[in-house]
Amino acid sequence: MYGNDTIWFDPVWDSLTRVDEAYTEQLLEKHLEIARYLTERAKDEYFVGMPDSTGTIDALGHLYGSEQVLMDMIEEPEQVKHAVEVVNRGWITTNEKFYQISREVNGGGAHAWMHLLAPGRLTHMQCDMSVMFSAKMYEEFVMDELNQQMEWLEYPVYHFDGIEQEKHLDCLLSLTKLRAIQWTHVAGQPSAAHYLPVLKRIQAAGKGLIIMAPASDIQILLEELSARGLYLHTEAEDGEQAEEIVRFVEKNSKE
Repeated sequence: MYGNDTIWFDPVWDSLTRVDEAYTEQLLEKHLEIARYLTERAKDEYFVGMPDSTGTIDALGHLYGSEQVLMDMIEEPEQVKHAVEVVNRGWITTNEKFYQISREVNGGGAHAWMHLLAPGRLTHMQCDMSVMFSAKMYEEFVMDELNQQMEWLEYPVYHFDGIEQEKHLDCLLSLTKLRAIQWTHVAGQPSAAHYLPVLKRIQAAGKGLIIMAPASDIQILLEELSARGLYLHTEAEDGEQAEEIVRFVEKNSKE
């Protein structure tokens, strides 16, 4: 179900055993055709972003139902791990297809909603469902998924969706190949500037930091954080305010 600002999924599987017969490239080919069409017409005028393939466990939640996945993590953990492995292989296969189509026009990889470019394989990793996991469950069920994805990725970024994921931060920061963590201001929570200790932990671990923040946060974020590896994504009400923000960042950025 689609809305103006949200998407809801109705489960289509009655068991995770469906995973072994689920992969097909019939519908995928339609998306690849769109990517080829856009790439052929780009002519250095725009980039072609990688599709948002979501996280593997999140995908299982869409297909099977989040509640059912959570129950199976307790009652059928090996089946969940097998499903993660199978879907992950599909994640890598499909992302490689899109990357090969668009890499020349992008000069590597392009990420649409994060507005990122890199001279190699780039996309985000995520497990939004992990806000309902314990730290132990995250380590058991998610870390293998991330490590497998990073075998393909050259510029891996983790989509950190809400402060509830802070309990998983030690696991994330232990991933030596992880380049950056992207912080999203989720509905019902304060903006990023209210979580400076967590943001500083990420920078202290040597990870890049991508922050979706309102313009009102820019001053305190630059005062408190190093500009090295920091990408602030914000919006301005008009061109004058945008130019003011740029001047402020140029003057006040520091390591």
